[in-house]
Amino acid sequence: MFGIRGSDISAIEAAFQCIESEPAERSVLFQTNQGTDAHILEGSIGRVKDSQSYRLRGRVTEPARPIAGGHLFFSLESGSARIECAAFEPTKNFRSTIRELAAGDELEVFGSVRDSTLNLEKINILRLSERKILTAPTCSLCGKRMESAGRGQGYRCRRCKTQSPGPVSQISPCRLERGYYEVPPCARRHLSKPLVRMDGEKVHPSR
Repeated sequence: MFGIRGSDISAIEAAFQCIESEPAERSVLFQTNQGTDAHILEGSIGRVKDSQSYRLRGRVTEPARPIAGGHLFFSLESGSARIECAAFEPTKNFRSTIRELAAGDELEVFGSVRDSTLNLEKINILRLSERKILTAPTCSLCGKRMESAGRGQGYRCRRCKTQSPGPVSQISPCRLERGYYEVPPCARRHLSKPLVRMDGEKVHPSR
């Protein structure tokens, strides 16, 4: 007994002919909701219910925070409504994507709600906020990076004797791109639609 899953009937039949086995007594071709996102409901953050699965849109409020066990959590808000989103340890490298999220990023998230927390199955990054970091200023004379003059004393260039009162804000590159990211197959629910089936969308393979 064996099964072949696919979205193209001719490809399924061709694969069936490639299987080396004893003669088949019978075969059945049927339609299933597996890999279709049939469980996902369109929803809004303020109106979710436990034990349901949703597609929600919102804005990240802060970088993801880790807890014991390797799980990551971040908050997504829309207006005055907010929900916790979780990437649990079994999602493996998907968590690398979640770690890169920053406050202000706009997302669509997909997953099931339990105890008022959305268990992430995939995300769609709609817009990335500007990343900024504080760094030591550069010397106006020699162009080299200044060093700290001591706590609360600003920065200085030993060579040119120039000074600066504090760090400067600098745009930091982001390794993420707009588009879809999903959990690996080992953590995917059988109803979840894999990215390889999302024609016409910008998707990013699981890392």
